[in-house]
Amino acid sequence: MDLSMSNRVKGQAFAPDFLVSVTVFGVMISVFLLSWNSMIDTQVSGFEDRQQYQQGERAVTQMVADSTEDWDNPEKLGLASKPYVLNSSQIEEFQALNHSRQISLLQTQNFSLSINSRSQSFEMGFEPDGDSAIPFRREVLLRNNNTLERAEVRYISWR
Repeated sequence: MDLSMSNRVKGQAFAPDFLVSVTVFGVMISVFLLSWNSMIDTQVSGFEDRQQYQQGERAVTQMVADSTEDWDNPEKLGLASKPYVLNSSQIEEFQALNHSRQISLLQTQNFSLSINSRSQSFEMGFEPDGDSAIPFRREVLLRNNNTLERAEVRYISWR
């Protein structure tokens, strides 16, 4: 009789080692889920940055390699008379467009564009103030009144 009584006293619904193992397992799952979510957030942010970089690269390449024939209804942005030879009259036409039209041609939300040579300077857009500003720089020639001179194109886009 004494033996059966001791078995009843020792029998418990949840043993302490089971509770400890459930707690440790729960902590491990929580740490895994938190690290997984931060890893996914980093990958999404990296994808957005890559997408922004590719868009900026396309915009600046198109800007210095193509030309726009119809500035009344431009389909694409091109400031060049020949690839990497910018035309000052094309730049002035782009500069004369309203800001929302410039943004739609560049396919960005925020931009800063400066084209500088020894004798001329063009500035458009705003000063960068976003989280991730991506700068692009190209060396080109600038045609002004049938003379060519070296110029630098600086284009910055940001979110």
